[in-house]
Amino acid sequence: MLEVLPQIYVIPANGQKGFGYSHFVRLPAGNVLLARLNKASLSDAFADLGDAGGVRWVLVSDRHFGSPGCREVADRFDASLVASKIEAGAIAHRCRFDETLAFERQQIGDGGDIEAIPTPGHTKGQMAYLITVDGSRCLFAGDFAYRTKGKWRPGNKSRRVMTKGMENLRDVEFDYYIGCADYGESDSFVRVSDGIDDVADDILAACTRD
Repeated sequence: MLEVLPQIYVIPANGQKGFGYSHFVRLPAGNVLLARLNKASLSDAFADLGDAGGVRWVLVSDRHFGSPGCREVADRFDASLVASKIEAGAIAHRCRFDETLAFERQQIGDGGDIEAIPTPGHTKGQMAYLITVDGSRCLFAGDFAYRTKGKWRPGNKSRRVMTKGMENLRDVEFDYYIGCADYGESDSFVRVSDGIDDVADDILAACTRD
């Protein structure tokens, strides 16, 4: 595990397979894994995860990241595997979820540190997760849009679709935008001072169609 922000780590899948790093967040109320596993496994990191206090929540942003590897983590640490009802339904044949969320803004658990926010664009039921970590509000946006090779990569090429997906983030206050981290891109986060408005224009400029 590599710490990229205070209490936030990136973890490679076994053999650096799959799409890239998963994010691991240490919280007083229970640790969170934001999984990006597809067909990959995190079993090589189980000892480190155990030493860090285990995992309470395994959060899946969209159907491309939900996999038997996510179920493996949840079963190993007795964690709750969570996604939106839309995304969980799309991959029910390959991954069993413990909790499926209505596609609306809501708190997860009882600590008040985790909030799920719908961000349709890359997929219809994609969720971003707002997590307060060590006093900082961090928006884990998955591949709604993320940084790779120094540029933005929108989850949908359409400006119209991405603009619509951003609407649910307009009134969300956060200090860091944290998208997916490709291998070699462990610092794919952006410090912001005005939430999504700080990065919206740059994300939309990277779209290739209206």
